[in-house]
Amino acid sequence: MTLETIIPYIYWLGPWFFFLGALTEALPVVGTFLPGATIVTLGGFASAHGYFYLPVVLVLSITGSILGDAIGYYTGIYGGNLIRRKKVISEILLQKGELFFNKYGNQSLLWGRFIGPLRSVMPFLVGVSKVKPEVFWFWNIISGTIWGTVYVLFGYFSGNLLTIIINHWDYKLTWLIVIIVLVLIIWLLIRRRIEKIFISKS
Repeated sequence: MTLETIIPYIYWLGPWFFFLGALTEALPVVGTFLPGATIVTLGGFASAHGYFYLPVVLVLSITGSILGDAIGYYTGIYGGNLIRRKKVISEILLQKGELFFNKYGNQSLLWGRFIGPLRSVMPFLVGVSKVKPEVFWFWNIISGTIWGTVYVLFGYFSGNLLTIIINHWDYKLTWLIVIIVLVLIIWLLIRRRIEKIFISKS
């Protein structure tokens, strides 16, 4: 499946598709199953190929991320106890999230965004913990901006690089491809290692 075959399915929503992807990833329960980071990275990649306007994708991805966390936070404040009693969210996941929050405090909103299992429950747990709204919004805006910027720009620059490679292919670029693939593999391994460290320390 190529970018050209994917775009028609999402083009009718325009860049709002990436807003929804970022928003739903931060929601309790739903965010556990939806690959919001992958969706907004696709937005950056598609922008590099001219399908969408990068600043719009960037702003909507950041906004969706911030609003998604806000929904999770206020759900935790007003419905946290009921949701826990009904066991809507895995108790094991919530316990891991609580340990993480106790370890890193309000900064867990930032670090938790980049840790797969915790990304959708941290705002909820922050709400359950009755963190003051002004403190939540401070960390929410910072973390949402960083998260959206990192993933959208990663997709954008990956898309630009791919275009350059295709248009100027020669044996030297073959080696460049090998190096890039190795860097990506190392980056993924480091990211997975960081997730394990954060979870184990919490």
